Amino acid sequence: MLVAQAAPQDKPADKCVLSGSVVDAASGLPLTRVTLRAQPEAGDQATATMTDAKGNFKLVNLQAGSYKLRAERNAYLRSAHGAKRADGQGSVVSVAAGQELKDLQIRMLPFEVLAGTVREADGEPLVGVEVVASRQVFEQGRRQVFAEGDPAHTDDLGQFRIPNLPPGKYYVLAKPPDSHKNDRPTLPASPKDAPVELLVQSLYPGVLDSSAARLIDLGAGARLTGVDLVMLRSRGVRVTVKASAPAKVHPHITLQSGREGSVLRRTIDGEVLEDGAVEFRNVPPGSYAVDATVQTELQADTSNPPAGFVIINGNREAPHAISPPCPP
Repeated sequence: MLVAQAAPQDKPADKCVLSGSVVDAASGLPLTRVTLRAQPEAGDQATATMTDAKGNFKLVNLQAGSYKLRAERNAYLRSAHGAKRADGQGSVVSVAAGQELKDLQIRMLPFEVLAGTVREADGEPLVGVEVVASRQVFEQGRRQVFAEGDPAHTDDLGQFRIPNLPPGKYYVLAKPPDSHKNDRPTLPASPKDAPVELLVQSLYPGVLDSSAARLIDLGAGARLTGVDLVMLRSRGVRVTVKASAPAKVHPHITLQSGREGSVLRRTIDGEVLEDGAVEFRNVPPGSYAVDATVQTELQADTSNPPAGFVIINGNREAPHAISPPCPP
């Protein structure tokens, strides 16, 4: 008597398979221990696997449909199949019932690293400074600057390290820690009016103005150390702003510096005085705009907004530029 036996199968007849390899985009060498995820366009449940010792992967038992195929690995930027750059969305892979797509390849870029030290002008290392890497890009013919990666903070030696950066041109920005730890009184002076030397937001290699800052060009896989930045100190000035506003309207007033939408933008909050004016103490020298926001249900004539208002009832008006003087 003959007994029929079913041939072993890797998958049910109506299921799909995606297979291929992952390589280093710079060297072309296969990458092991890469996590692959096939994310269906319709649905939240992704199917995952890992590359073997030869950099090969195989995703089995997939439903027919369209997928985004993404790869993740330590020391490399997240990548997608069909993407032309590291942050690209990639292309959709579509499979029919029972179909197997082979020889799919994903090229992964090793991430870049910026590392260095933040010091004062006299060489003293600075602890707890926030350091941000901001990439310059051009979108629709306009220069834009966006923060990349997570901010770093300097350690007890003033050193920082920012990983996970894609290739590009970068500004490095150092922001002072809590002001009460870094304000340095200038004597002699009365306690109330004592001018204060304070650390101010500085750009590599040690300038205040972005037009004088140095761009750092990071190629694929670059590990750039020695990005040493000097943070500057400046004597702050006092600025008082008073807005003309209708009764029962209390605008929130801030000083703004830098272009809107830029990571180089800085906001300074003030203290409300008894007469309703807002006083800003220890303001670093530079050009600022007065920004006032009103949270109210009162109806206002926005065709003739009160002086000093920038936003009233949701309508934005032109800011008023001011330039605090720098004491000698």
